[in-house]
Formats: sequence, C-alpha cells, structure tokens
Amino acid sequence: MRYAWDLYHDYLAGVGKLKKFFIPIFMNYIRQWDLASSFRVDHFIANSQNVANRIKKHYRRDSTVIYPPVNIEDFVLSNKHEDFYLMVGQLVSYKKTEIAVKTFNTLKKNLVIIGDGPQFKYLNSIAGPTIKLLGRQPFNVIKDHYSQCRAFIFPGEEDFGITPVEAMASGKPVLAYGKGGALETVTDGKTGMLFNDQSVTGLSELIHRFEDSKDTFDPDTIRDHSKLFNAERFDKEFMAFVDEKLNQDSQTVY
Repeated sequence: MRYAWDLYHDYLAGVGKLKKFFIPIFMNYIRQWDLASSFRVDHFIANSQNVANRIKKHYRRDSTVIYPPVNIEDFVLSNKHEDFYLMVGQLVSYKKTEIAVKTFNTLKKNLVIIGDGPQFKYLNSIAGPTIKLLGRQPFNVIKDHYSQCRAFIFPGEEDFGITPVEAMASGKPVLAYGKGGALETVTDGKTGMLFNDQSVTGLSELIHRFEDSKDTFDPDTIRDHSKLFNAERFDKEFMAFVDEKLNQDSQTVY
C-alpha cells in the first residue's frame, strides 16, 4: 500500500486521464481500509528500517526489520569492467529512470538499461546514442551486465532495493540517491557513492566525483559487504522471529 501513503503523487503522475479522475475519489477510502486492516495484524516484519519508520508513522505500530534474501552466490565477482554504467529494474516513474537517461544524454556516457514497464517507449524515445534500453532479459544476461559494468546507477527511492545488492555481489560500486533503502545497503565511499539532489545536476555531479575517484573501490570489499544480505542470514532471522513470536503468543493469557 505504499502508493496510498508515500508515493501517491508519483503514481498519479504515471496514469491516464480517466484513472487520474477516479483515483483521488477512492484513495481516502483505501487509506481508511488499509489502516483498519493493520489493526488485525499481530506482528509486523519490515524489509528495511525505512519501511519500519513508515509502519510506525502510519500505523503507530512497532516492527522487526529483516532484510530480504539475495542469492549472493548466483552472481560473479569481477575485478574488471567495460565502459558502461548499468540500471536494472521495472521502468515506472518513481524509479526516476528518466533522470538517468537525461544525465547520460548530457554527459554522453554509456548507459545500459535492462527492464520493461510503462515508461519503456517514452524513455527509448528520449534516449541518445550512448544509451541502450534492452527491455526484459534472462538472468544470465543480467548477471553478465552486472559483472561487466563500471558502476550501477540507482536514482530512485526504494523500500529496500534488491538490485543494488545484486550489483555489489558482482563487486560493482553503486551510485545511488541517498534516501530510502539505499542508506541501509550502500556504504558511501566504501561500496558506492550517494547523492542528495535527485536531479540531472545531482546525478551528473556524482558521476564526475566517482570518475575522479579513479576506481578506488575494491571489488572484494564490495562483495563481502553484500553478504550481509544473503539468503542464509534471512532464513535464520525469519525463523528466529517466528519462534520468538509463537513462544510469546503461547504464553499470553486472555
């Protein structure tokens, strides 16, 4: 229900005229229904501290943060790169792919975008000669691009963000907007760089800073950091949470 609370205007900007007319009418009822539903939840798990804060804000409830599982071993550590930057994900407005396209048009640097979505045709229409939109691709193609890219571009705000962790599992630094889940996965100056101005200017300045750093990021260090989010860790934390809550609930006297 993120669109009902925090991304309402971003979502509204990406829909047609008919939906734009009806959505505001029903959104208040959707929020009321969502809030009422939250009272029936015994325990909340949040996939990031970012989401835990939102649960606290809108539902007035505490939650336990358990980061999602990423299959780190599925990705290949690479100490080399080719001359392109990479984005992977669904092409929807809130991911701010448009900022990346306009930035790389301006800088005339190579950008590969893997993914499909409502914005594909628009983004393809404004993409210059240094930008390739590959659409949906099989995992082996995505994995190869992760291992070959110079850095991963992440200009949107996500609850958590799986793709930056996948890029780091490949030993690649992440250049991310410093808000949301990226603040919990990307260590500025160690596994990537963060920027605060979510604009073409902000991303351009970040890319210049990154290139001025002369590739000082260590792939092995980046890969090791990604292991904090591996699947084995998730399984242990999730089962520990379930066992704890079942034990608590069994001891509760009504």
